Amino acid sequence: MLEKNEQMINQIQKAENILITGYVPWNEEIIPSALALQLILKKLNKNSEIVLETEKEKNYLKPSLESFSIFKNFQFLKTKLENLSDFVISLNLSGAKIGKVKYKVNQKTLNFYITPEEGIFSSEDISTHNTNFKYDLIITLGTADLESLGQIYRQATDFFYKTPIINIDNQASNEEYGQINLVDLTKTSVAEAIYSIFEEEKEKYLDSEIADCLLGGIIYKTHNFKTPVTPDTLSAAYNLITLGADKEKIINQFYRSQNLNTFKLWGKALNNLTQIENNSFLAWTTLNSRDFRETETREYDLINLINELTINIPGIEVFAVFYGGERKSNALITARKFKDLKKLFSEYSPAGSNKLIQIRTEKNLEEFKKEIINLLRQKTQQNSQ
Repeated sequence: MLEKNEQMINQIQKAENILITGYVPWNEEIIPSALALQLILKKLNKNSEIVLETEKEKNYLKPSLESFSIFKNFQFLKTKLENLSDFVISLNLSGAKIGKVKYKVNQKTLNFYITPEEGIFSSEDISTHNTNFKYDLIITLGTADLESLGQIYRQATDFFYKTPIINIDNQASNEEYGQINLVDLTKTSVAEAIYSIFEEEKEKYLDSEIADCLLGGIIYKTHNFKTPVTPDTLSAAYNLITLGADKEKIINQFYRSQNLNTFKLWGKALNNLTQIENNSFLAWTTLNSRDFRETETREYDLINLINELTINIPGIEVFAVFYGGERKSNALITARKFKDLKKLFSEYSPAGSNKLIQIRTEKNLEEFKKEIINLLRQKTQQNSQ
């Protein structure tokens, strides 16, 4: 029986046009991973397109995708499926001969006017069908279930049911919905999972541009190796650098572009840091509208803040940033202890991923904060018992 990696390569070899997609936003590591995979497919003489729904949950905070503009072909990313198949209207000509054809587009209808030169047409002469789908293979990245793809999936469910899927992921929550499932929980990132697929023949499949993308995915997901990594992760990073990946360029792009105002906001957050004495797993900080005005910062700057505080405060398993005012309140919550934050806070309709969520509410900030902290305290106590 073929190994799954071999099955994947064989399936790719059979395909002509391949769709690469994944769950974005809140899982931005998918972007360099998808770009790397597309470059690998090009080496195999395969046509491919990357379609990632980046406008999901428009009213919520989203990391800037421009951070990934240094990677090759970033500018060609698409956000929706286009021209998936053609709709064909066929007219039986056995009983009549066409004279003239014209059409008119009304507000909600397209009307064809066919004047026969001989004979007569009836409704029985008309048939319709769709052509084959534009893509003959789908590769999903970092996507636990197809519903997570949002409109890409919901507007073309028939396409996803009728087209082979290669599912590459490293999440325990993955439902293994593909015909080939490469779900490796030992990998710290999807980028590392992709590297492992081609590792044995890396000189054949990988080059400096692909190595850049894969190392970018690993560095982004591990916050420059500050989160727990494995020897395999470090080995992959070393090999990618050997292949030509520019580690310094990637780190400068992700982590050395903070301005002074951002650090001022971080200072205010640190000054307001709170931790319960008998609950060392839980910490939070609070910011208000004035803090953002005084530091000339924006909501987006909180993403790196919550990542840095979580990584650099020892022992913290759950961290929250509360911000807002009297009528509108927000919370950014990240956790290593809980497998699915979105499920835990489902009653608040959170946006985000399993490990990082945002909640928006019309409640007073202090009231909202008390409510969330009590829930987090209960859950962390349950997990520590």
